Amino acid sequence: MKTQSLLSVLLLSLVPLSGVSHASDFCQNAVKEMNAAYQSYRSFADDSHDEQAFYKLVVNTLKDKRSLDCHWSDLKLNVQYSPDKHLMSMDWQVDGGGTMKEFQSVLQYQKGKQPTVVNGSDGYVLGIHQMDIGGKMLYLINDWVAGYTALNGQAISLYTIKNHTPTPAKLIKTKQGLTHTIDFAYNPFSIPDELEKLIWVNAKQKEFSIPVVIENEQYPEGEVTKRVLRYRYNGKQFVYVK
Repeated sequence: MKTQSLLSVLLLSLVPLSGVSHASDFCQNAVKEMNAAYQSYRSFADDSHDEQAFYKLVVNTLKDKRSLDCHWSDLKLNVQYSPDKHLMSMDWQVDGGGTMKEFQSVLQYQKGKQPTVVNGSDGYVLGIHQMDIGGKMLYLINDWVAGYTALNGQAISLYTIKNHTPTPAKLIKTKQGLTHTIDFAYNPFSIPDELEKLIWVNAKQKEFSIPVVIENEQYPEGEVTKRVLRYRYNGKQFVYVK
């Protein structure tokens, strides 16, 4: 009886290990395939991996529930997570002319047994923040784009989760009405680092801020100043506060 009991324990212990091994194999193969496809696509060496084909490869990979066990540390794409690890962004550079840098991104919501994948922004994601607003989790995504050498842009976009799906949340009040995103253009030479995060999020105060950008003779595309514009959640939406 003791031998049978010990054998049963050993067999049971092998079940989760087998599942982990299966997921690990999937992750390793996924990273290898996406890296090879991306390199081929970016080098223009193989027409079989064009922009749309690579996009489908990424989306189909992230829709597979085994991807929830992947860490993507060896992936050549940009991967960012929310603090609670429930929302992940994955983006990559697509064709752009000259110094222009264009990106494609997707969002994967990971809470639960089956992931949900939707399109993200057209920028390089610098970070994902989160805050609780009335018992509902709000995700704030900060991304960056490059129009040309002296013209960059950053944006913050708001998402909530509806039916297990990341959904744009039109909670920012502007003069033009409610929107889920707010952005600004600037000359990157007016700051120390081109990829410096210029949007600040204070989850405790339920607010975010963007820099004041002014046009002048030295920086006609916009100089980033030390002044900021703050938007605070008033229980219904984010409004500008002085």
